[in-house]
Amino acid sequence: MIGMTHNASASLFSTGKLATSGVEIVAEAGSTNSIKSEIGNIQNLGFSQSLIEGGDLPNGQTQVEVTFSLDEDFSLVSVITMVAPSPDWFVGVDSLNLFQNGQWVDELVVELKTYDAGTDDGVSFTSGNADTSPKENITLLTSAASDTDFSNGVHRSSGQHIGTFTFKRQ
Repeated sequence: MIGMTHNASASLFSTGKLATSGVEIVAEAGSTNSIKSEIGNIQNLGFSQSLIEGGDLPNGQTQVEVTFSLDEDFSLVSVITMVAPSPDWFVGVDSLNLFQNGQWVDELVVELKTYDAGTDDGVSFTSGNADTSPKENITLLTSAASDTDFSNGVHRSSGQHIGTFTFKRQ
């Protein structure tokens, strides 16, 4: 899990736009080195305050807890993590505002939709590497029922999201 706190001048990813190389590498391999560099560049421009980092979910573990700081100038949160295994799928939140109507949000549970980074043509969780050329825009994952059965980022048959992020004020 990787992300940042930021202001409205920055974004980690956006549906309908191309994935940065950092987002691509997180989505395809789970590596965060490249996206950390991208976040560092955003911080150097003064648009991001905090780097948010969390570990993986090893077998048997159901949650990861991460603590980070926000202020009114950097009240937006963007976080992504790889869906593993997958060709280039990820879950995340982009520019989630935790300071609303002049107050901090005490708790917010976000059901995560699954995104396709647009960088690999794989159609199922265990598809082999098949680079998309040219790269396509990030979309909510939609796939055939015979593949993974997703529609607009949610499992079509069950209606379930792949996970949740819970944000709690401390």
